[in-house]
Amino acid sequence: MTKALMEWLEEWPTVCELVHELVLSLKRRQLRAKCLRRWNGTDTDLSIPIADLKLSVMEGIAELVDEIDSLHVNIADQAMEYIHTDEVILTFGLSLSVEAFLKTAAKKRSFKVIVVESAPSLNGQRTAHALAESGIDVTVIPDSAVFALMARVNKVVVPAVAVVANGGLIAQSGLQNIALAAKKCSVPVVCVAGLIKLSPLYAHDLDVLSELLSPSSIYSYEDTVDNLEVLNPAYDYVPPECVRIFITNTGAHQPSYIYRLLAEYYSPQDYQLS
Repeated sequence: MTKALMEWLEEWPTVCELVHELVLSLKRRQLRAKCLRRWNGTDTDLSIPIADLKLSVMEGIAELVDEIDSLHVNIADQAMEYIHTDEVILTFGLSLSVEAFLKTAAKKRSFKVIVVESAPSLNGQRTAHALAESGIDVTVIPDSAVFALMARVNKVVVPAVAVVANGGLIAQSGLQNIALAAKKCSVPVVCVAGLIKLSPLYAHDLDVLSELLSPSSIYSYEDTVDNLEVLNPAYDYVPPECVRIFITNTGAHQPSYIYRLLAEYYSPQDYQLS
């Protein structure tokens, strides 16, 4: 009995150390649970090991890269459903998605494309050159001629910089005038954009969503006079009522359906971008 007691006393420091570690572990778990309850009321599990989080992040990045790589192809595959023979298509700006979309349709359909030159960047000229090289009948027009020719157009196909939560879109400056002209002439506006451009923001403050570029590209400094303010916005906001449909890499969606896509692709935490 004495020998067993002596052996037990020899192991006592180890037992105390184990008990101490157990108590610390329980306290850490309680702290994590407390943080979990305070984490904006969500079910975020703060006890996940960092190694597991790193693996999840790497898998998410790999999925995003795959989605971006196949984005233009998935959008272009839907072109035959929306571009028909002998149509007149008007487009604006420079976009790989729009370019691939029209080139795919041109493989089996014969149609004409009117490209707005997109001054002052003249990105439309680059788009027109790329489409003409594929054998598409292309006409380049200045921005000022859009309204005059809109009555001859069957469909407007345009890109987007971002698609906001209410179904509107942010695009290169100049697109708003085209969208309004299309609405006036009852010409459908088709926006080609991948879901990576989907944003939970609302267009409440247009000054925040856009930015002003240097006026030197549209007005020479040598010609400036007193009391003259020159504005050169980078982006335009196009309201959802001016857009007929969005063609994305997962299919076509109405502007009124964008909020459902946000619920699928964004966590409620992502809405608090500030």
